[in-house]
Amino acid sequence: MEICVAWRNGCIDFKARNNELEIITGDLKIILRPRAIIFINGVTDYELGESGRKAKKKYIYVYPRNGIEPINKRGKLLKEYTLDKFEVMYQKLSFNEYMTIITPGEYLYDYIILTNDTVTIAMSGKKEAYFYREEDKLTIYIV
Repeated sequence: MEICVAWRNGCIDFKARNNELEIITGDLKIILRPRAIIFINGVTDYELGESGRKAKKKYIYVYPRNGIEPINKRGKLLKEYTLDKFEVMYQKLSFNEYMTIITPGEYLYDYIILTNDTVTIAMSGKKEAYFYREEDKLTIYIV
């Protein structure tokens, strides 16, 4: 299954197949797998944060080199869409755009949020994240 969802003056392409989701932007490709997230091209930095004293949630912030740029083609302006087992929700505010991708239950992280300049990954505070960086590829393993 595939859909191109409107983002800024273009769109973001989503392709679901074999229990994974590919998110393709102008210069960044993100692959969501049940135990890993792979960023190909354009990641400058990342950090891990926790919320609350008992750290019930952990957040991974990934910073793309040029932000989340659209693909130069027209997409559907959707507020909510279900693609295979993934839910994609779009919200445009006066100061930023947000794309939330809720992952299936078998995934070890809860959801991903795309904004104009950041990708945020939310997961349980009990999970651990391990980062592996190659030339222009960042892989985050969740255990």
